[in-house]
Amino acid sequence: MNFIRNLALISTVAVTLSSPLVVFTAFGDTPSVKPGGTAGNPSESRYLGDKAFKDGIYDLAVKFYLKYKAESAGNTEASIDASECLIATYVRSGNPLKAREEFTFLTTKFAATIAKKPDLRRRLSYWDACVLLASGDLRKASESFKKLLKALPRRGELYYRTLDALGTTYARWSQWVDAEKTFALLAFTAKNTHWEADAEAKRVLAVVMMGDYKEARLLISQSKIKGDMRPRVMRGLMLAKEGLSDKALVHYKTIRKHASGPDPLWYLLATSLAESFKKKGDVKTALWLLNDALLFASSEFDRQKALVGCINCATATGNITAARAAAEKFLKNYPDSFISNEIRLRLAGLYAKTGSSDDALQVLTTIIKDPAAELDVKVKSAREAARIYLSLKRYDDADEMFAYMEKNGADEKTRGEGSFWRCETLLARGEPRKAAVAFDAVAAKFADWKEKALYAEIKILMSLRDSKTLTMKMKQFLRELPRSSLASEIEFLYAIALKNAGKLKEAGKRLAEFARKRPEDKYAPRALFESGLISLDNENCAAAVTEFDLFCRKYPNNPLIPNVRYRLAYALFAENRPAAAIKNVETLAKRRPGSKYTVHALFRLAAHHQGRGEDDQAVAAYRKAESLAAAASFKSLAARAVYEIADIYFKKNSDKKALRILDELSEKYSKERVEAYGLFLRGDIFSKNSEYEKAIPFYKKAVETLPSSLLEKSSWGRIGDCYFALGWKTPDGTNYLTAIKFYQKVFDSGNLPSAFLDQVLYKIGRSEELLGDKGKALLKYREVMYRYDLDKELERVTARSSVWFAKSAIAAARLYLAKETPEAAEAAMTVYGSLVKAGLEPRDDLKKKIEQIQVKYKLKE
Repeated sequence: MNFIRNLALISTVAVTLSSPLVVFTAFGDTPSVKPGGTAGNPSESRYLGDKAFKDGIYDLAVKFYLKYKAESAGNTEASIDASECLIATYVRSGNPLKAREEFTFLTTKFAATIAKKPDLRRRLSYWDACVLLASGDLRKASESFKKLLKALPRRGELYYRTLDALGTTYARWSQWVDAEKTFALLAFTAKNTHWEADAEAKRVLAVVMMGDYKEARLLISQSKIKGDMRPRVMRGLMLAKEGLSDKALVHYKTIRKHASGPDPLWYLLATSLAESFKKKGDVKTALWLLNDALLFASSEFDRQKALVGCINCATATGNITAARAAAEKFLKNYPDSFISNEIRLRLAGLYAKTGSSDDALQVLTTIIKDPAAELDVKVKSAREAARIYLSLKRYDDADEMFAYMEKNGADEKTRGEGSFWRCETLLARGEPRKAAVAFDAVAAKFADWKEKALYAEIKILMSLRDSKTLTMKMKQFLRELPRSSLASEIEFLYAIALKNAGKLKEAGKRLAEFARKRPEDKYAPRALFESGLISLDNENCAAAVTEFDLFCRKYPNNPLIPNVRYRLAYALFAENRPAAAIKNVETLAKRRPGSKYTVHALFRLAAHHQGRGEDDQAVAAYRKAESLAAAASFKSLAARAVYEIADIYFKKNSDKKALRILDELSEKYSKERVEAYGLFLRGDIFSKNSEYEKAIPFYKKAVETLPSSLLEKSSWGRIGDCYFALGWKTPDGTNYLTAIKFYQKVFDSGNLPSAFLDQVLYKIGRSEELLGDKGKALLKYREVMYRYDLDKELERVTARSSVWFAKSAIAAARLYLAKETPEAAEAAMTVYGSLVKAGLEPRDDLKKKIEQIQVKYKLKE
């Protein structure tokens, strides 16, 4: 009953097509009772059944034999004959359950008659052994056939049949030596009968399967089978068995025209050739041969096996439509086959592959609800159904199917699989916290799933950034599963988790140790790289140089190399080793010109030259960066390089060159973000030269190009500055009012850095002062000063924004003194005192002002 496992129908396509057991099907012939000839006579149903049996139409034969059985009621001899016919048909059609059922009926109902007839008892012993053989119980079948042979005379039809069936049993058992001896005995004993030639043919086949092709050819030359097609068919079979499949196929095509109808030997040749081509990887030819085998099949068992082969080969060729058709044909013809549910399971998989999820689920549900289906097949069906439900996001249905596996799995591994996938369903639902807890429970309960469950839990905890639980679970994994293939990955991830948790010292130590102890591990390069990054973060550039340099020497072809060399250049520059850094950048540009890290390294080189005042070298580095970035389609980096060149010329006061480079930026990279900064820089160039009317449109365009950004706020501020600078041009104060409007836009935008906010408030105040509203101006200056607790924050404030804080304070003091009252003078003196306390220079001048105020207004310090 484990036929399906031998065929490996579900999990693979590795069906053993070349087994010769299908050839040896002489057993199961119907008893030779001559039919009557009149309509309605029971023997006429028997005759029609025999004809259908001979033609291999077994379902029709069963119908006629059942009719014969019904018509024979009251006739013991005919009833027994009808039951024997049914047993033979069920055996031949591969339905041992029905055969055993009929055998039990026969031996129970007619027990008294059987007891009186020794010949009948011997025939029934033969049928009992045949049912055992059909059921796959080869050991018991062979014992039964051998026991019967001892009780039979050494000649006669039943003796020959039993010998043939015993040989067939050995063949199915792959005991070829015993099979050859048995068929040799049959050929000798049955001389001058139709059994002789058939036995000789089967003996030759057994010798072929033993691999003794020389002996097989000798037997063919000496036997009585040489006058028909069988020697030529056997030659093709031998060629196939010898591995000469191409030659065998040519021979097969030559003799194929002589085949007609069902024939076991032709069936064996076709299936053997199919197996040979399948092993070669030519599954398409194998499928063609198996379709031939369907035509040659002389039993339902053979047809079922050929159909299984067609399903497998069609699937292997990617012809899902053909595979589905073969599976549907199987189920249509053999719905009650003992492998029908396995075929249904396979068909469901084929439906799923073609997107027919509803059809697949319908088939799988049928299996699960079938009370006769084996439990392990139901569990497999639940697994497949659950996966389809998952793909359809029908999580409740998926969970129900996985729960079925969890409850009904035949072993702990299968039940654990159900539990594991219930966790995966929770994760798919978007409930990672619950999934993590569930995975933890699976790891604790099912030893076979501990590794996968803990690993899945760790991955979830990583995504949730639950550092405390994560490190605990990683420690558990390494402690309980030290020999796991995932241990090195977990060890590496544990170090990364420590890094992310801010435990840089311990993380760096573990990463360095990992790279040293496991240099060939796939995570070793990453560990060494991360160790170098930690050294950089700790400003231990010497250690970083050592680690990055080691990486370059040890893993020169690793994908991380561009990033590593970029970091190495950074560390070397920081270590004040410019020659080594420059050489490293040049190596990177030569070997990995298409990497973005090469471009970043060239930016760092340019910054080095700028810091040393080597502007020409900096420009050259940026040009190289632009060229490589453009070639690799890193347009934003290429645009930035051009902008940096313009900025160099701007800072050198080479305005014409700067504008020319900005024109280039607009022509090449107008759609890149940095274009907005280029427009802003144009505005700065004109502002620097007091061409404020020309500057304003560029600042406005910068705002349009990059809205809702810090650049937008800076542009508004610059526009305000331009209108402020043009204030003298409008006696009615229009330009100052416009300046205030833009400064106010900056202020209202919020989220401003403190220095930026101080500047905006001061400039609004200064504009108000120039418009003549000194009260409003003083309020703005005071707002800058008193945004802070001066006693606690004065040093921090002035260190960060001394210019605008000092300007506001001095302006406020000036306005206080302009009031010429003792109270205002005292306020001014307090302001100057704060500036002295902050260490603002020139301190002596500030102290003198305080003294002058004290003298003038007779104030105490």
